[in-house]
Amino acid sequence: MDQYNADNPFTFPFSTCEPPQKEGWLAQPYSVMFNLLGCIALVYFMSKTKRWTTFVLLFSLLLFELFHTFSHAAHMQGYINARSIHIIGYITLATIILVLSKHLKMVSFSPWFVILLSILFLTDFYALLYLPFLYFFSTFVTMFLLILVFFYPFLSTKQQRDIFIIIGVSFLAVIAIFNEKFNCQRLLQWAPGFPFHIFVESFGALGLFLLGKFFYPL
Repeated sequence: MDQYNADNPFTFPFSTCEPPQKEGWLAQPYSVMFNLLGCIALVYFMSKTKRWTTFVLLFSLLLFELFHTFSHAAHMQGYINARSIHIIGYITLATIILVLSKHLKMVSFSPWFVILLSILFLTDFYALLYLPFLYFFSTFVTMFLLILVFFYPFLSTKQQRDIFIIIGVSFLAVIAIFNEKFNCQRLLQWAPGFPFHIFVESFGALGLFLLGKFFYPL
């Protein structure tokens, strides 16, 4: 259980709190199952959207989740899994900005938003290259939340309520990830073999459903 020691760097997907299967062709089958639920939701919303920009956004989310699912199915050494998913995530963030700005007919952005997002991106990219997973995971989530918070005041009351829920689910997912980092070894001692990472993936699948539901009409 050395990979689950809180003193060790958290490495995706090896440190996630579902002990890999020693037999069979899926390393972490329960995580795969929950991720597939998110994929199904995205395919559904892709079939309903009418705009190509939104389709690209949902497709990038689908690519993100498909590679995430593959990462739990087949572990590749080092940071190949995490970095590949992260780079796909950049496409998702860019298309979120594109879709929301087109929806709101916004042609310029606050200089502070541009500056802060640029600083976060450079920090995130540095963390992606040189720091452990939880650093670039945290900076990426911060960029995602910054984008939602920036557009929040310009949205309708219903859209603001939906964004608030998405932000809440994102925080729950972050809390669950950090709980794995610091408590996974104790959890597995309490219930050996239980796939505790499914709690993270359940928030992830719910978040993807909420994102698809929010964006497909835009």
